[in-house]
Amino acid sequence: MLGLATAGVGTVHLVTSGAVLEGDLGTGLVDADRGRDRAAAIADALARLDPRARTGPPRQRTVPDLVVLADAGTPDPVRVAELHATGTAHLVVRVRDGVGVVGPLVLPGRTTCLGCIEIERCAREPAWTAVAAQLVGVPGRAAPACVAATAGLATAQALVALDGADSTTGPPVLDATLELDADAGTIVRRTWTPHPDCRCGAQRGERVYELGICTDGLARETIKEWTDSRARSAPLPR
Repeated sequence: MLGLATAGVGTVHLVTSGAVLEGDLGTGLVDADRGRDRAAAIADALARLDPRARTGPPRQRTVPDLVVLADAGTPDPVRVAELHATGTAHLVVRVRDGVGVVGPLVLPGRTTCLGCIEIERCAREPAWTAVAAQLVGVPGRAAPACVAATAGLATAQALVALDGADSTTGPPVLDATLELDADAGTIVRRTWTPHPDCRCGAQRGERVYELGICTDGLARETIKEWTDSRARSAPLPR
């Protein structure tokens, strides 16, 4: 969330609850924030990083360009159903067993959704339904380095989705998940396909994705300038 706000995304609206836990540290929150109200701590952290960043519900908007689900090992199925009903794009981010998982980026009715993946996983692992149910609302745990790396990867993927990728295949998290193991120094891309038994409406086969889902023209230009400047300032590989 902090990375998106400081990157120039038009408005970032945070919906969270509870207190700051150890697993929240490393993403802009510091040890002194532990135990504080999470929403207040994040607002203070954002003010430190970029006082100009806009947060809160955007004016004259009912459907956001992108929702990032990053509060639990398994997203709330009721919330996911609401996103499908409104056709809202959403990106899933979580940590699980010490590994960061980013994706899929779901464009309702057009790409592989969480339901498609659940059906596939249950076919491979019959016990997965019970396991997933226990993870709803439960935050994942990982080392601070893994949390920070996962947040960075998720921010990059969200910005690519909002501003547009340089190809017609879309961001790497479309129809896929990126699994980041900070200790091993690896990122594994796992692809998924729309499942014929899922009611989401996505179809198998070749698809062309529009580039950039952000409807705020000024925000898109700001994001592009930010990502371009980051690319120019990045050290050259040796």
